[in-house]
Amino acid sequence: MIDGKLPFPGSDQINALSLGESPIKNKPVLNTPKETINIVEPNQPSPLEELVGKLSKKNIEPLHAVINLNIPNKDIFNMLIDNADEDKEDLMLAIARVAISQIEINKLQEYLTEEVTNFINNYYNG
Repeated sequence: MIDGKLPFPGSDQINALSLGESPIKNKPVLNTPKETINIVEPNQPSPLEELVGKLSKKNIEPLHAVINLNIPNKDIFNMLIDNADEDKEDLMLAIARVAISQIEINKLQEYLTEEVTNFINNYYNG
């Protein structure tokens, strides 16, 4: 300290903090508005959607949708089996986990929405 002050820029603020004082003097304190978080409720089904849900409980129709997966080809799989410490079942589980982890839920929902819509159009109009 030199003459009761710390000898570097900003030291007056640090010194004020250590004394329990406000480091910024003669400046108004601005009140910033607090952020509010809006909780979005899931869409409530309409009365028609509730009726359709009840009426379709006993009628199950198979939907055959194709999902493309990124997996190693058979030659790579066989090479991994020959050179890895893991057994075949462990390797297959690892491949399945990786394939599932690469599926993006939003894209999957978009795809299924399209497939279900096409299926319903064909089912009722075909």
